[in-house]
Amino acid sequence: MSGPGFVSLSRPEYKVLKQLIGSGGDLEAARAALRRGPSVSDADWRSALEVFKHHRSYRGES
Repeated sequence: MSGPGFVSLSRPEYKVLKQLIGSGGDLEAARAALRRGPSVSDADWRSALEVFKHHRSYRGES
């Protein structure tokens, strides 16, 4: 799918985004939950966070 409002995410980026939403916007809780995930890089976090900034549960970076 493509078009306005759609963002292409890799599996690790989607994994991070899903965890951010699931933790209600608590960035530290999301990081703790995915800390042991070797497939998740810092670049994945940055990409997912850019998308998450538009979600209603985004509370700002800590």
